[in-house]
Amino acid sequence: MKIIHVVPGPLHKGGVGTLVGNLCESLAKQGNSVTAYYVDRTAIYQHERKSMHGVSVKGVRPIIGDPFYVPPLNLIKDLERENADIIHIHNIHTLLPLYIITLKKRLSEKMILQPHYHERGQNIARNMLFSVYKKVLKATVFRYFDAIIANSEYEKTGLERDFPSISSKVVLVPEEYSLKVLSHVKWKPATQPRLLYVGALSKYKNVEILIHSLKILTLKRKDIELVIIGDGPERQRLMELALRLDVYDKITLKNGLPYNELLQEYAAASVVVLLSTLESFSRVAHEAVAVGTPLIVYNYGPLSALVNRGLAKGVQSLDPKEVADVINKVLNNEWKTARLESQLNSEAYINLIIRLYESLLK
Repeated sequence: MKIIHVVPGPLHKGGVGTLVGNLCESLAKQGNSVTAYYVDRTAIYQHERKSMHGVSVKGVRPIIGDPFYVPPLNLIKDLERENADIIHIHNIHTLLPLYIITLKKRLSEKMILQPHYHERGQNIARNMLFSVYKKVLKATVFRYFDAIIANSEYEKTGLERDFPSISSKVVLVPEEYSLKVLSHVKWKPATQPRLLYVGALSKYKNVEILIHSLKILTLKRKDIELVIIGDGPERQRLMELALRLDVYDKITLKNGLPYNELLQEYAAASVVVLLSTLESFSRVAHEAVAVGTPLIVYNYGPLSALVNRGLAKGVQSLDPKEVADVINKVLNNEWKTARLESQLNSEAYINLIIRLYESLLK
């Protein structure tokens, strides 16, 4: 098969980009012809091209960047020339899917959408825009796609509730199957108490709550530290907050780690903390669980499923005092994670994706 993936943002840089990068490489290993187009201002040229583990990677600089990711018209011309069997598009929280289906009459390939649906925008302004955009999605965008992939039961339920007309197109392909956590990487925490956050430094991730909680914890634990792995628009504000709270020297910032080094960070952490209010699936949470590191999450959305399974400890509010109290209990071994029932198998994810592709091409 000849397969095209189109994604906002660079590959292997966390979240959707990591999923798409791994997926494309696995598809290529199975003998498929795979091209990944990423739309992002990090592309050096208007049409940057390179090869990555058998995948042809093409970077396209957008006319309008984050959060809209509107590519130039040349992207459609490129997709026409590809003459692919499948075009697989990611993330409805950008205008990229709308842009492509608007010009779909020039494309004959089977079209798949992987929404990564959060149900709402990241802030008040973006949520207002997304509320309008959802009407466009319902009326126009979804009907042009041959299949729509939900990455979790939570996302599937949300899509079918908010867009009942597309229920027959929604296919569940659990993203947790896509994780590649090596079996020998096991939790072995450092002697010094270490909190770990991994992910984008965006407002909805609530990293500022974790920093406030760190301040509270330092009153009891002088040797505690926080490792933050990621980058984003909130980075400067978060570091200014850390300075004001006098915990700046307790925080280590890292970014762009190779995956094997990232896994070692999970293994060395005393606890992973995720307080996000806007997820359809969390790779970080599932990676922590796979390594065996205690996990604390905001008991909301898809993360609640991990709490219900005993794989994460939930906090019921975003009050820094409650978060600090729960962290302290975990550090005191007052809560133990349940045993993961089965090992993750990334091959299962690839097989489900290929089965979907093949079913559309019959």
